Amino acid sequence: MLAEEATEATERAMDNGGQNALLSTLEDWVGVLMRNVRLTQLLIMLGLLLVGLGAFAFAMRSRGERIQARTIMRCLPKDRSCCYREVDPADEPVNAAWYPEKRFKGRRVVVILEKARLELAQELVATGNSYNHSDFEELQIVHQALSTLLESPLNRAGHLLVYLHSAQGRLFEVHPAFQTPASLSRFAATIAELERRGEVSGHSGSKWPMMRFMEGTVKEVLPEGCRAYALTPDGRRTTIGDLARKDQKEIFSQMDTDGDGRVTREEFTAFMRTSPKATMSELVAFAIGASEGDATQEPGFGPEYTREKISICVWPIRTSDCCEMLCHEYRNLWGVTGPAPSLPPPQSSLS
Repeated sequence: MLAEEATEATERAMDNGGQNALLSTLEDWVGVLMRNVRLTQLLIMLGLLLVGLGAFAFAMRSRGERIQARTIMRCLPKDRSCCYREVDPADEPVNAAWYPEKRFKGRRVVVILEKARLELAQELVATGNSYNHSDFEELQIVHQALSTLLESPLNRAGHLLVYLHSAQGRLFEVHPAFQTPASLSRFAATIAELERRGEVSGHSGSKWPMMRFMEGTVKEVLPEGCRAYALTPDGRRTTIGDLARKDQKEIFSQMDTDGDGRVTREEFTAFMRTSPKATMSELVAFAIGASEGDATQEPGFGPEYTREKISICVWPIRTSDCCEMLCHEYRNLWGVTGPAPSLPPPQSSLS
């Protein structure tokens, strides 16, 4: 188009001739250029406008995706139990695995600290800060064991459930997001509140208490088909890997109803529909003594629900060390890595 207008202006100049023709030609050229420059500017502005709108739409979409990602991960600093499942961004983060029908599903290690001397907490609180540590060694055992369990990568990844079975026969459930107070005195104050109120509240807005009293016995709380073992130096010497393989072999033998060494699709389907162990293939419970002596062998404690006594160490070890070994073994067995360490665990109301 520009070339055609320029050609016409030149032809008019050639026909008229002279200075006036030259000036007319220049004016025509300038007019043509100005019209095309304005058109070019208009096209450039239109292109920039389209690019801006596209960038704005992309930014809004990215922002929405980031909001959704934050919604999924938002509860991690507040409540580690949500790492059991992904939270719908349309809903507020909830403790999905803390519902009774969900908490025992999937890969779970249940640890019951047996004969925990929780009543000593009231005595320690009454003494104030002037107390003799040797008088409260059994409460210190519970404090150290609970700290080891809850700070383990296995718990951070949502594969651990912890219960306290007191020396008085009361059963308490510990939320995976509970952070054990650092000092024994503050821990005693938390346990004293637990004994008095029946629960310990969490952070503001928490749907579930960090610790609470459970009705019934350990046997009644554990689901049907859960394999439970007592960890004791007097038990059968084994490793966690051998124990897991033994349990899987037992489940396989139950599936293989005809005894031909193979599990058909029909046998597997029938087992999943009828056996209570179908959903318990990776759920295992361990009773660990949390006081002087061996509570796992005392009537009213471990023997009430455990199926076998085992030992994972050749020599007697502290309760906290036993808990650490147990979590470490299952972490390696299941390939657990846990969430990012930059996300700190929440604190209880008294921590």
